[in-house]
Amino acid sequence: MFGRKNLLRGRMIGAVPTLLRPASKEAVRQALAEEDRKAQQEGTAYVLHSMFSGSELIAVGLELEEQQRRVRIDTKLLGLHSTDDQKAKVLTKGNSLYHRISQWIEDEASAVNSIKEPWETPLFLPSSIPHSTPCDARLQDAEWCLRSAQAHTALDELRRTLRLRAYLYINKDKFSHGQRQNTRSQSHIHHTQAKVDAAAAKYRAARASIAFLAGLYTGSNWKNEFPILRDEDIHSLAVDSDTNENRNKKKKKAEPAEGRRKVSWIWGVLGDGDVTMENDELKDDLRVEWCKSQARSKRWKEEVLLLQEEMRWVLMFFGSEAKVWKSRADFSMFFDSDSKAWISRTEVSKANLDEVGFEGFSAYALQQAALWLELQCHFETLWTGVDDYVQFKGKAPILPLETIAEDPVGEDTMDCSSE
Repeated sequence: MFGRKNLLRGRMIGAVPTLLRPASKEAVRQALAEEDRKAQQEGTAYVLHSMFSGSELIAVGLELEEQQRRVRIDTKLLGLHSTDDQKAKVLTKGNSLYHRISQWIEDEASAVNSIKEPWETPLFLPSSIPHSTPCDARLQDAEWCLRSAQAHTALDELRRTLRLRAYLYINKDKFSHGQRQNTRSQSHIHHTQAKVDAAAAKYRAARASIAFLAGLYTGSNWKNEFPILRDEDIHSLAVDSDTNENRNKKKKKAEPAEGRRKVSWIWGVLGDGDVTMENDELKDDLRVEWCKSQARSKRWKEEVLLLQEEMRWVLMFFGSEAKVWKSRADFSMFFDSDSKAWISRTEVSKANLDEVGFEGFSAYALQQAALWLELQCHFETLWTGVDDYVQFKGKAPILPLETIAEDPVGEDTMDCSSE
């Protein structure tokens, strides 16, 4: 078992308390409890509450905070048509929470005077008091570790509920027929969505506390470990389920194309180590999504190669058309409007065509050749740097078109105005 010295990197060396790996809340509480036992045996235990040790006091405070969120959500879910049984259950939860908070505060009168609603009672955890207020470092370290585990656990809960919601949408579309079945399916989806929102709120609360406590330490890397969770980050892996989810949203936004769709960061961050490594279904989902992403990447590379080849064909087509029209301007071939075909000069001469007619045909052919050359030069200029851009995967700088247009034309470059 790992003790406090291995669990935390103390602030004496100017580092942030960090878990050796993403551990569950239970593992952190066990390590803190073992350290409290050693402190009691050595006579250096930190006593702040008659019923709890210092680290256990913080752990119970986090549990009360979680219950406050749940009661608040349950209260908001009560509607005009809620039954008396549903209202009674919510009130019972609130009363139970009230008594637990009173025991935690150890002052019934203070709790009665300060409580408007049980979920509005301030718990005064180390992360909720100003830095200027004195607070024991052991309490701050304990909350840091517990908050980190809480954030990882919240991510696991968020992923699990998102996968469940995606399954419920698919099941509803395939098997729910009629008003009764659709209403029941929609009710399940509604309750699952409430769990998604609760998990997101839990992670955001844990991250806010970590951000506050991080100001007490140096060398913090918590921003990379706990990114900001935005509303657009909360979506499932499957494309089909995302479509169903967006279809039921009140405010619809334009979804990115299949080739530009990105997997949310929540699926790439390791949560509770034990839960993540033992969840075979999550592993399978991630493998499937990786295969899809790999297939999309290969298709995009294929599209890029095809586009480059088509660009090369276009330039070659413009050049070949220019050569054809140039060959028609040397008085050897002329277009017969009657037969709608090109004929030789000998056949035209038989029709007693004068020299002015020959010059007219030649001028028209040269004009067409110049147009094709101009198109070729225009697209060569427009596509300058594309091959380098593709070769360096978009990292190579591309010169502005104004700069490219001002470059002198080399001898080996076709001059559009030469004709």
